Amino acid sequence: GAPQENLPQLIDIVAMFYPFRSLIGRAADEGTLPLWNPYIMSGAPFQANAQSALFAPINILYYVLPLTIAWTANLVIRMFLAAIFMTLFVRAIGGSATGSILSGILFALCGFTVQWQGMSNGESGIWLPLMCYSILRLHREPSGKSIAIAGFAFAMPVLSGHPETAAHSTAAACAIAVALWLSPVRCGARPFETRFALAFVFAGFLALGLASVQMIPTLEWLGQLGLKIEEP
Repeated sequence: GAPQENLPQLIDIVAMFYPFRSLIGRAADEGTLPLWNPYIMSGAPFQANAQSALFAPINILYYVLPLTIAWTANLVIRMFLAAIFMTLFVRAIGGSATGSILSGILFALCGFTVQWQGMSNGESGIWLPLMCYSILRLHREPSGKSIAIAGFAFAMPVLSGHPETAAHSTAAACAIAVALWLSPVRCGARPFETRFALAFVFAGFLALGLASVQMIPTLEWLGQLGLKIEEP
């Protein structure tokens, strides 16, 4: 078997993520939202903990299904969505049908997605190709529907519970947006399109609004912790 020192992070599934989902399931049985976790550290904020992912769409399963079934279905749905989102993105950039499907399968089964199954890293990471797709769609068709898709896509990594992955994914998608704004690739398009820039800004505000249900409590809690960064 693998050396023990190579597996320490896997304990997070047993010690944190599965109990977190169990707490959501218990609250669902009581018809409440679990704002507080009484089972760790003599009690601690739960909803304000970004990794609780209380408002992640996939975690709605814990409100309607038994815990073990919801957990298993969540893992399957993650991989399915990862494949669908990457297929959409590759198809949008001109990939063939076969190439797009193959790209989706490879992304869904790649090391990062599989390794972080059951953890917030994996769930936040699956939204990156949808974010990239939404930017391309927004550039080609800066409509209200495209703004809504982009706003939703950018909010999901935050709601899925891993701020670092959300930040990395947002940076990558924003880089694509800037590249398209500076050097548009579609025929007849001009650089520095005001309509695209405004649509992107509106999508950003929409994403912030959707993600605020998680961001505001988390930031408030972090402020109350009194953490200080020591100078080297």
